[in-house]
Amino acid sequence: MPATVEEQDVREVPIGELIARHPGQQGLRLMTIRAYFDGSGKSRDPNVRCVALAGYVGTEGVWGEFQGSRWEQFKKDHGINYFHASELEAAQGDYYGYTPARGAMVRAGLTELLRDFNKKDFSAVAYSVSMIDYRALAGRPLPTPEEICGSGALDDLCTVVPVEHELQVFYDRGESFLTRLQDRWRSKKARAADPRLNRISVFSQVDDWRKYPALQAADYLAWCIAKGDEFGLDLRMLTTDLALYGKHYDGEELERLKPSLWSAR
Repeated sequence: MPATVEEQDVREVPIGELIARHPGQQGLRLMTIRAYFDGSGKSRDPNVRCVALAGYVGTEGVWGEFQGSRWEQFKKDHGINYFHASELEAAQGDYYGYTPARGAMVRAGLTELLRDFNKKDFSAVAYSVSMIDYRALAGRPLPTPEEICGSGALDDLCTVVPVEHELQVFYDRGESFLTRLQDRWRSKKARAADPRLNRISVFSQVDDWRKYPALQAADYLAWCIAKGDEFGLDLRMLTTDLALYGKHYDGEELERLKPSLWSAR
């Protein structure tokens, strides 16, 4: 007997093998839009000042250009196999022994590459929560920071991507910001209560983020939002000419959240 939607396992779908669709989706769409998300910071870490979920959204054509020769040239120029902001920050992994100056050059190279694509059919969605303010409101019945960011990102995706287009969302295996949303996406009952979930035809964890330049770009955007102030980075350098959607939740914004409305979603 075929598995029900609720019983299906989370699939890991390589980019080149995107053939499955949500059982509730039928027919062809005018264009396929892909969004790649990554998070920065863990809300359970008492030392984290800010958590962020960020991603880039683009057409298949734009992603094909970005993940082809342009990305390969960026890696070649800087002698790297992949980009990972936290490894670069700590001079660990493939970046062991990197000086701060060399790390800054790698980030500058990626910033330059992304700024070029900001002028194309390319946009971004980014949400963040001040953990300093969130902890100060610990007595209030608030959604988790991951829920705040994940639901906000889904709202914006539904706004950014016209309904006639197919929407596909990808993220790293186990990413805490999006796993709960995917669990709900797989539930027929949850989709009936939350029409936003029906907009996504593919919602998948990837097999290995090192294979996906788009996820590495999302990692950099999320890192810049969550830790840019600590490193003196100006986010405007990365987002000039970019259609950027999202919100930062400080104490005032957090106090405006209504748990009853959240629970109804």
